[in-house]
Amino acid sequence: MVFLLLGAIACGEESGRRVVDGQGGSGGAGGSDAGGEGGEGGSAGGGGEGGAGGTAGTPGSSWDGYVFDRQWRHQGFAEVGALVVADFLGDGTTQVAVGGRRPLLFSGDGSGVIWFADWAATDNLLLGGDNDWVYDLAAVPAGDGRANLLVASSMGDATLFDGRDGQVIWRIPIEAKFPFFTVFDSAAGPTFFPHFGDAAFAAETGEELWRLPVQMVPTFVHRSSCSGSDGLLLVDEGDAWVGGPGQGRPGSVACLTGNGGAAFSFALGAGEQPIAAGRVDLDGSGIDDTVVATWGRPLRVWDGQGELRWQRDVKLFGNDPTRTLVTQILARDLDGDGKEEILVVARDAWAADIARSPTIVLALDANGTERWRLGTVGYVTHAEVAEWGGEPLLLLSTGYPDLGTPGGAIAVRLANDATDRVRFRFDTWAQIRTFAVGGDTLVLGGDDGMLRAIDDAGALRWENDLGSFFTASGAIPIGAEDWLATGDYQGSLALLDATGTRRWFRRLEVGRWGIVVEVAAAHVERDGAAKIVAAARAMRSDGEGVIERFSLDGIREATLPLIGEPVAMAVADLDGDGVDEVLVLEGRRAGQTSCTLRCYGQRFDQAWATAIAPCQYGEISVGEVDGAGKVAIVVRTEPGLIDYPNTLSVVNPDGVRRWLVPEETELSLWARAVPGGLVFGGATTERNGFVARRDGLTGAMQWKSLLPPKPNPVDPDGESLPGASWFGHVFQEEGVLRIAATTCNNEAVLLDGATGDIAWSVDTEVEPHWHLHRRNGGPIVFVPGSDSVPPHLVTAQSADSRRRADAVVLLMDGTLGERVPMPGEAWRAVPLRRSDGSTAVAVQVLLGVHAVGVRPVE
Repeated sequence: MVFLLLGAIACGEESGRRVVDGQGGSGGAGGSDAGGEGGEGGSAGGGGEGGAGGTAGTPGSSWDGYVFDRQWRHQGFAEVGALVVADFLGDGTTQVAVGGRRPLLFSGDGSGVIWFADWAATDNLLLGGDNDWVYDLAAVPAGDGRANLLVASSMGDATLFDGRDGQVIWRIPIEAKFPFFTVFDSAAGPTFFPHFGDAAFAAETGEELWRLPVQMVPTFVHRSSCSGSDGLLLVDEGDAWVGGPGQGRPGSVACLTGNGGAAFSFALGAGEQPIAAGRVDLDGSGIDDTVVATWGRPLRVWDGQGELRWQRDVKLFGNDPTRTLVTQILARDLDGDGKEEILVVARDAWAADIARSPTIVLALDANGTERWRLGTVGYVTHAEVAEWGGEPLLLLSTGYPDLGTPGGAIAVRLANDATDRVRFRFDTWAQIRTFAVGGDTLVLGGDDGMLRAIDDAGALRWENDLGSFFTASGAIPIGAEDWLATGDYQGSLALLDATGTRRWFRRLEVGRWGIVVEVAAAHVERDGAAKIVAAARAMRSDGEGVIERFSLDGIREATLPLIGEPVAMAVADLDGDGVDEVLVLEGRRAGQTSCTLRCYGQRFDQAWATAIAPCQYGEISVGEVDGAGKVAIVVRTEPGLIDYPNTLSVVNPDGVRRWLVPEETELSLWARAVPGGLVFGGATTERNGFVARRDGLTGAMQWKSLLPPKPNPVDPDGESLPGASWFGHVFQEEGVLRIAATTCNNEAVLLDGATGDIAWSVDTEVEPHWHLHRRNGGPIVFVPGSDSVPPHLVTAQSADSRRRADAVVLLMDGTLGERVPMPGEAWRAVPLRRSDGSTAVAVQVLLGVHAVGVRPVE
């Protein structure tokens, strides 16, 4: 019931390049683009309503003389779906072009990113940010011994980037459902054809050259000399799965010249479902034959005239032909006679464990006679034939597209007389989607966001974490400045310095797949340097999770497997001895009905454990909640999918629970310890947003201020937009306790921490974008003033989807300042001290960190 209610109240562009140093990057300037008094709060303990804020004023001139901009940026790239190795810089060496959530160029020695390119911004906020990805890449000769990079993206476009710096040479829209592409030669030079499309384009200029001369939707596209010259083999899989046998569009085959002429084309039989295709020169004539595998039917070969050469059954797993699923068809001259043999890769479609499907590589001669076969295990994602390490090899990457399932690379010897077919097998803990050969190195990319390079013996040469979706971040004090620790969706911990450059990354001990829950600085010795503590939960059968401690140099100092899954973590000195304790809220596990708050000491020894309430999500905040100078622990729990109430509680430093309040009419979504109590915000059961305060000693409600729904700007008579508050921040300004909160209708609100009076409420969305996916208010933090900069608030928009968003700055009177566009919605904002005495705010977005700040105009 609570989960459904939360769902009901839930909140509904950079273009160009960034040249980076290592994994950090230099930022750019953000684009340029007050409310009335609130009423009185209710009496303590009575739960009275605080007053509503006045209407927002218009941005004034208070920002004259200041600039709010991006000071640095650290970008992640997530899953690797495409790779190509070439000399893009023109320096005589090779680099690795990577297709992740944006294109990037990586150094050939594995040291770091050379450049990456952002997508072109669009009016649709779901496009042009961290939600998009690269479908395919290719190196296009630039005429001076180097290459440029051709990219097709999920935005439905193709772009040619300058290989040296990532500048856009041209960008065009393409009409293709899944725009993988194949490059071949035509009279116009290098030419590419998007799969599922109907047009070919010049790779050097983006000019459309020709359209399909036949009616088909090309699912399988291969470079082929089936016409006697360089051109294309196209196979349409038809719609047998949709229309049923004999009812839908039949599959078809076509052979095209490089200039778009049809050498031959024909339809397959009714109900035939092509599942793989390839080209092979069986007689050494230079004219390719066409090989097509159809579901449950024989493998067939047609010559350069489109005449059937032969067919043969391929029943590799039992007698039912539908059990054999052919996934790749390749060709290679195996005996040096100038004629190519056919290589068929197939897996068992009925395998009980699809991630470890039995797979067979089958070699067939010109007549379809079996030369040899090899059985192995793995869901094959990509296959290529290469001359590597002094012999011809079939290279396979494996792994089912599900996080935490194993993958790897297999090198198969192709020579007929090979006695040991498998040259090596390289195993990883996640799927390998693709690979590229570069000299004596094989570069692997996969679901885990890791880039790995192995040698021709299968030994690891280097690996580098490209950064997955960010899940945690925290300030780490180092001298007079703060660095930033980050955690991600793959269980990796990283440390970024004051310029955003990544100093190191480490994978936590979470088995095949884990998610970092929290990172924080901790002092384990009096007056000693800070350490980094991280908590992560395991997402497969590798235990529940861990907490780990690292030195600032990245040395793993301690690891503790947890009894329950970590839901939240905090670090604080509970007893005043100068040494921090680690608090972990541990969630579900076998036989456990409640989330348990555990306190661990310097050596990760457990000091105490206290049961709180059944939960799936939660939060910990430590502060002087009793007003007597002694700290206590505030714990907030959420039920998630289980039928229990949200709760707020206070626990003493010795683990004794002081009080617990099940929430019946107010569902808290954030909570903070404050002197004399705790402040929390969320939504009421009537769908109104609120901020409230409870007494730290008794839990009695002291005041509650409603954040009423906003009128619908599109339909004034329609349903109002709920004002649930998902983010809040408490701070002292000139000795006065303040509360800053945001709502899911993009309001930023400032309240008095003692009374709940609303000072002002401001709509932070300058362009509402109601017809293009609404954004929500996100994290908000206070930045103290300095000699050169006034005090201010920084907030960043969030969302319930992967949308582009803005970071926004406000003066303390609610005056809106400038905005910095970001390619993803924000989840956390962390103030960072800078060595010059100023403060930046590190905004953690979906796939990166953007450090923003205010500075005087120079």
